[in-house]
Amino acid sequence: MFVVELEIDVWLAGHNGDPGRTTLLKNAKVYKTEQGARIALGLARRYRKFKDAKVIPLTFYNKKSMKCPPHLFRWYPTSKWGRCVWCGHMQHC
Repeated sequence: MFVVELEIDVWLAGHNGDPGRTTLLKNAKVYKTEQGARIALGLARRYRKFKDAKVIPLTFYNKKSMKCPPHLFRWYPTSKWGRCVWCGHMQHC
């Protein structure tokens, strides 16, 4: 399983847009193959350059039992709070 990260914490989504984007990883479009994700990235680049975009494998992906893995938290440097890029909830360290 693969997803496309267009910018830092901005993922390619399956909904309408130019291209459709989301800030929550759980709402990102999941591709079965890396080739499928690369094709989708190429189509997204028709609208915008996304020079730092990349295809990322989801080795932990299981949508039914997904809980926030620690490696998905982005910690804010000026506080003791972090935001999960999977579901968006905040956590205090």
